[in-house]
Amino acid sequence: MTFLIWSTEGCCWWKANGAGYTGNLWTAGRYTAEQANTHVSPRILTSNGRGPKDVIVVAPELDSPAFPTEEILRLPGILRARARATVALASRTASAA
Repeated sequence: MTFLIWSTEGCCWWKANGAGYTGNLWTAGRYTAEQANTHVSPRILTSNGRGPKDVIVVAPELDSPAFPTEEILRLPGILRARARATVALASRTASAA
C-alpha cells in the first residue's frame, strides 16, 4: 500500500524523501507505511498545539485511477475529518501517558 503525507500547518503534501512540499497531489511523494510512520507522529503537534503537524493518507491511485471531480471537491472536508480523528487519538494517547 502507498501513502502520502499531508502537512496540516503548510496545507500541502510532502515531496518524495521529505524534500520539501507541494500543493500538487500527483507530484507528492509516495511512501510505504513504514516510511510514513518513521516521519509522522501524532504526538508532534502544530505550532498552536491544536492538532497533528502531519497526517498519513492512503494514496488515491490505490482506490481508483483518478479522483472524480466530486471527490476532489470533498477532499478538504475529508482531510479535516481525518485530522480531527488523529487529534482525538493523540489526545487519548497523551492523557494515557
